[in-house]
Amino acid sequence: MLNDYGIQHFHLGTRPDPRRPHLIEGTKELLFAIVKDRDFYAIGIYDHDDWTKRALLDVVHATWPELTEPYTLKDSPHMKVLGLRHNYTDDEVKKLRGSGVNALQQRPDGKVQIGMGGGVASDSTSLAVRRETDVLIVQVEELQKTVVEALSQHVTAGHLPADSSVRVVWDADTIYAVPNPAVFKVNITGRLKIPPL
Repeated sequence: MLNDYGIQHFHLGTRPDPRRPHLIEGTKELLFAIVKDRDFYAIGIYDHDDWTKRALLDVVHATWPELTEPYTLKDSPHMKVLGLRHNYTDDEVKKLRGSGVNALQQRPDGKVQIGMGGGVASDSTSLAVRRETDVLIVQVEELQKTVVEALSQHVTAGHLPADSSVRVVWDADTIYAVPNPAVFKVNITGRLKIPPL
């Protein structure tokens, strides 16, 4: 539910779970909420089986439309959003999610939206985390390429064995490639282009 709808769940028990004392004992009813850095949006108390209930997003959309607005499909010069021919039922959403398929949904006011959680990957993990991981892998590969290029002249000159281990060190606003042992360091700040996640 978190990966698809962006909604957290909270157990309403008051005692520690006997099997997992670091957790609260599970309850049949759960508080579903959206948690942001500075805000907590309590949607309501629902049954433990309501993980795919479309009404959850309907409540969020009706109560806090600013939360769903970024996930609303909008008309463009090349496309007009007319609506969905079929709005999936709760059970259909459950089956699709279980298969790693994301379902568009249409709210009662006609707006069509994607899930606020960033989506579910085909292995049922977070699609948003998968995308961030892919970006991070590309950034690490770029960093490795930059370090190898920066130190290649030292390897060619015989100042550094080709199999040396190297650290990347951030010192204030300057980034260095530092071999081990640290006999010198190479400033790679201007060569390194890693955008923020």
